[in-house]
Amino acid sequence: MRSQKLLSVGAALCLLAGVGAAKADEPTCTALLGRAYAAAVMSLPQAGARIAKAEWIAPGGPVRAYCKVTASIAPVDPAAPPILVAVNLPDQWNRRAVQFGGGGLNGVLVDGLSQQIHAAPSEPTPLAQGYVTLGTDGGHPAARPEIGVFFLNDEAVFNHAHGANKKAHDLALAIVADYYRAKPEKFYFVGGSEGGRQAMGVVQRYPQDYDGVVAVVPGLNVTANYLTKYNAWLASLGDGWLSPAQVALLDRESARQCDGLDGLSDGVISKYLACRKVFKFDPIRCADAAREDCLTDRQISTVETWRNRYSWGFPLANGVTGIAGWPIGGEAQAGAVTQWITLPTRHATTDPGFEINSSQFNRYYVMRDGGFRGPLPLNDPAVRARVRQFSAMADQSDTDLTRFLARGGKLIVVEHSADYALSPEANFAYFDAVRRRMGASRANQFVRLYVIPGANHGGSGLRKDGAPIPNTVDLLGELVRWQDTGTPPGPLIVTAYKEGRPTATEPLCEYPSYPRYNGAGDPDRAASFRCAPH
Repeated sequence: MRSQKLLSVGAALCLLAGVGAAKADEPTCTALLGRAYAAAVMSLPQAGARIAKAEWIAPGGPVRAYCKVTASIAPVDPAAPPILVAVNLPDQWNRRAVQFGGGGLNGVLVDGLSQQIHAAPSEPTPLAQGYVTLGTDGGHPAARPEIGVFFLNDEAVFNHAHGANKKAHDLALAIVADYYRAKPEKFYFVGGSEGGRQAMGVVQRYPQDYDGVVAVVPGLNVTANYLTKYNAWLASLGDGWLSPAQVALLDRESARQCDGLDGLSDGVISKYLACRKVFKFDPIRCADAAREDCLTDRQISTVETWRNRYSWGFPLANGVTGIAGWPIGGEAQAGAVTQWITLPTRHATTDPGFEINSSQFNRYYVMRDGGFRGPLPLNDPAVRARVRQFSAMADQSDTDLTRFLARGGKLIVVEHSADYALSPEANFAYFDAVRRRMGASRANQFVRLYVIPGANHGGSGLRKDGAPIPNTVDLLGELVRWQDTGTPPGPLIVTAYKEGRPTATEPLCEYPSYPRYNGAGDPDRAASFRCAPH
């Protein structure tokens, strides 16, 4: 196992040194303002692009000087919104580029100035390390009253599905060539959640463009997630709803039954695949719907609905007919069940579910009616056709990644075992299918899948003593090292930080292994654990 701190600093020093790095300056930057790019620069349909802003940013703190560019890609359909693109060009370039994915339903310009996902507090941003960085708004603004109105425009939907990132990639190449008179030697993509879906999209749809990809909690089967999330939402209406107190009760019972399976009772279910085999509802079952210290059969049915596999009766893209449910454990932590499934307050059975993305998908994309109320009539052939049409564009469920392997691409995926926004077990099933289709030995040449036990969708979590779980690691550094040296990463080390100080370390194990406590030693030190099979 390696030291995450040493890796991060070493990678940063190497990249900042920028052997043979290209340099640029303020006049070259400001000269980009207003520059137009013909549609031929980008391989997907659009109407050309123009640079709207080109600002020279002087060095400050850990950030070196860079040229901050904002561009707009014009749509073919005049009624469609443009794609906004941010490109940051460091004055000392390491001849590499990192594209960042978006989040949610997109609609916000990703500026490329942030740290990478799961970075330690002191980790330099990719821009500070000398990378060109870029991002988009996904091809539409965060419109009001609901962001989902973009589903009404076909070009906006295509851009959201995968087109915006490809067009941004192609435009960025042209801007980089104008600025540095050179092209990137390596091009990477880093994203989480929706950005993770986009990351897997470039692996499957545009493998020729990217040398390496980091995908954290990727929303692979987004259509399936919309369908199952709405199904879980419907189950939680009326008497099926669990109050926050009852969600906390469920969380405590999950921990009571399953926490110790990993050899350490710390409030984190690290043996994340085992709990499903042993968990029983009987200790918290009751018949009194007025009580909050137990769950009725109706409420238990709600929990079983979100935990169990859901099938909708017809195939989506790549033959997907169902999706695994959500995990067990961490139900009451921030960003878990109450945020993503049940919501904080009880809703009537007629509530349209405005709070969740799947209801906006139902109304604006499938039904083309912002006033639509109720679940989708999935037996209607026209409704099925619309759902499948979206799935073909937006789902990243192709298990044949041969083209990415053939071009030498490397892929690091990270899952969070207590993610209630996107089912980790659904993604485990996808990568199991990749291994079956391609063969385990071929898959191991270019894919690594890691799991952070106890982490919620955003990647954080707490032990029962209130201490943060270890969750920081230099994923981009590991990806680059793998790409450069050909040596794949093994078990890594994740570190917990509190108020900027490291407090604990733990192995980051490859799926399906988990960090098992050795029975002795400091539980805040990675050396006290080993990666064990389930």
